[in-house]
Amino acid sequence: MNMSMSTRRTRSVGWTLQAASCLLLIAMAAPAAVAEEAGGRPVLWDDRNIPESEMKPNPFNMLFYMYSTEPVLDSKGEPHQHGHVLQWIQDGGNGMQDAPNPDGSPGGDDSLALGNFNMITMHGLDGTQMKEGKSGKWYSARYFVPTIRDAVYYLRLWEGDDVRTAPYYQNSSEYQASTGDQGGGMIHISPATIQGPQEADWRFGPSTPRPAAKH
Repeated sequence: MNMSMSTRRTRSVGWTLQAASCLLLIAMAAPAAVAEEAGGRPVLWDDRNIPESEMKPNPFNMLFYMYSTEPVLDSKGEPHQHGHVLQWIQDGGNGMQDAPNPDGSPGGDDSLALGNFNMITMHGLDGTQMKEGKSGKWYSARYFVPTIRDAVYYLRLWEGDDVRTAPYYQNSSEYQASTGDQGGGMIHISPATIQGPQEADWRFGPSTPRPAAKH
């Protein structure tokens, strides 16, 4: 991917302003009651109220915003439908994007990220939060605030609105960070690499069929 510094800065300002407005709206909303769980971790959506039990401060002064400015194509070669979902996944330590479990939860030693959200709904980039449309673009409705000091993360995009039934998934394959850092499908987030608000533009690999249920 070739992205000029000036283009990245222009996009960075736009996404940061958009994120700030989203954060203000979310902060004014009442907290949700209880979070559902998957693999022993709470399922927290970027565009929904945070359960009161999961509302925590920013212990490490890290804010991480994410999006895709280029359309992500589905298994048919078409831009993903708005309403499809992404998982923000935390590596368990083996440095691999482990395949998902048959129920769609992260597999291997991976898990949903520990922080203020770990699920994202694709809404396009116009900020309307509407599920109509098919742009293949998305952004997180708030900054991710990790509650663990040092971890490696990646994204998994599902071709559907439910990870338990979506037929295909795609893992993140590349990112371009606002700091100038550029890497593969996984990103290291720690106080040594991120201080204050940062953001990254993501690309994704090919579609893979979901694993079959074990009998």
